Amino acid sequence: MPNNNEITHRTNAISSFFAQMRIKKHLTQEEIASATGIGKSSYQRFEEQKRDPRLSEILLLMQFHDIALLDMAVYELKNRKTMKQLNDWDLVSAINSMPDDVKHALIDLIFQILPHVNGQSDNSDDSD
Repeated sequence: MPNNNEITHRTNAISSFFAQMRIKKHLTQEEIASATGIGKSSYQRFEEQKRDPRLSEILLLMQFHDIALLDMAVYELKNRKTMKQLNDWDLVSAINSMPDDVKHALIDLIFQILPHVNGQSDNSDDSD
C-alpha cells in the first residue's frame, strides 16, 4: 500500500504531465477547463498541485489530449532519469506500479514486439 508521500509524488507527476501538455499546445488553463468540463478553479488548483485530481478528471484530460496511461508512465520515467539512461529495474518498477489491467496489456504488447526487436519476426518467410 503506497504511503501519503508516494501518492503525493504520483499526483504531482500527473499534474506536471498535464501542465506540460497544455503548455506545448499553447492553451490556457481556462481553455482546458472549458473543453473538458472541469471547473476552472479546480483545474488551476490541480495543475498548481494544490488538489488531487479525480480519476474522472484524469480520464477527461487523457481523452482531450488523446494520450494513454503509457504516455504518462514514459513521461514519469524520463523525469526520474534525466541525463541518465533508464535501466531494466526502472522499467520493472514502473510496470509494477501500474494498475493490473494496464500492466497485463503492456506485458502482452512487449511480448508481441520482442520478436521483431530481436529480428525474429513470426512472419518471416524461410521458404527456399
